[in-house]
Amino acid sequence: MCIIFWDTTINEKHVKYMKRLQKIVAFEEYCFLIAKLDDTPSDQWLLVLCNAVGCPVDSKTISIEPKAVAMNRTHLIICDDEVVYYW
Repeated sequence: MCIIFWDTTINEKHVKYMKRLQKIVAFEEYCFLIAKLDDTPSDQWLLVLCNAVGCPVDSKTISIEPKAVAMNRTHLIICDDEVVYYW
């Protein structure tokens, strides 16, 4: 998958590629890219926090399938059928 971060003030675009991208959630100048890892035996999901130009700021790997995702200025909430993950 190809994600394009576009700075509308200076009309500059930054391209980021990510395999098996499943979800994108954003708030203000940050976004989370959520992808399923394909090289692990169990179900693992990669969470990547990116800034406004698409540079990774932080990342985590979780073992729950993100069925519902919400983000605000300070938190990320991910839920599956039984678990709520709070970051």
